[in-house]
Amino acid sequence: MIALVGRLVMRMMMVACVALVGVRAAGLMPDEGMLAFASDRDGDLDIYLLDVRTGFAHNLRRGDRIAQDDQPAWSPDGMRLAFRSNLDGINRLMVYDMRAGTSAQAAPDTVGTPAMTPAWAPDGMQIAVVVPGGMLGLVDAASGQTNFPRTTIYPLTHTWSPDGTQIIYSRTYSLFSVRLYALDLLSGAQRVLTPARGAYTFPAWSPAHDTLAVIHLRDIFLLDPACLPGCIAQEQRLTRSAEFKVWPTWSPDGRRIAFECLNNASSQICVIDVETGERRQLTFAPDHVRNIKPTWRPQ
Repeated sequence: MIALVGRLVMRMMMVACVALVGVRAAGLMPDEGMLAFASDRDGDLDIYLLDVRTGFAHNLRRGDRIAQDDQPAWSPDGMRLAFRSNLDGINRLMVYDMRAGTSAQAAPDTVGTPAMTPAWAPDGMQIAVVVPGGMLGLVDAASGQTNFPRTTIYPLTHTWSPDGTQIIYSRTYSLFSVRLYALDLLSGAQRVLTPARGAYTFPAWSPAHDTLAVIHLRDIFLLDPACLPGCIAQEQRLTRSAEFKVWPTWSPDGRRIAFECLNNASSQICVIDVETGERRQLTFAPDHVRNIKPTWRPQ
């Protein structure tokens, strides 16, 4: 009897899933995409995939209960997910293949450095990471070999320009200042993008490549990268709240930005509509649980 009930429940769940897919395909229930983020909700830091519309999240590598996995970053085609995996103090750059459902090490072990923050090149051929010593390295996604730009930089956060010719990164300028810079990978020349006041961090390009989202004064600001630094006074403030915000990430359609929203007790994943300013919270973990570094899957 129990087995029969179990089979009926499974069949009902399958029918519900098919119906949900059908409704989405008919355009009656818009698909808002998927976010990857890291969380210690189950004890260890693991990578989770979150359906933005439903709020349902599942553990990507549920079978691995030892390593600490965080800092997810989608490849441009959305079929691979790079992340940092730490086991016994050894950091490994891993790449999860969404088609195969398996992960593989993408670069040699690194010991003693907490930073890695992988960021894919627009062509999916390289992954920019912070290596031991704080320098930026460019990992060949196929061979795992790490090369270095002509000019050595020590970024706090970084991202690629849409054409893959520059690295946009934040760096400490003074005790009370963090500035954004653009590094030309071909010439090694650097250009200052923000003034020597305040802190500008966590740069993120819009899908249309015409807007740069950054964190400034604990809020999200939108900048026009084409005219920086001359037009910094025209920056658009998207959020106004007391909570700290980090790791902004654009939705594939450019209409929303997800980010990590922090308060005194926990960190959650939130999203804001760029046009209307409507904000909503996507995760509701208990206090002292971390939900960190969201990254929107490209479509």
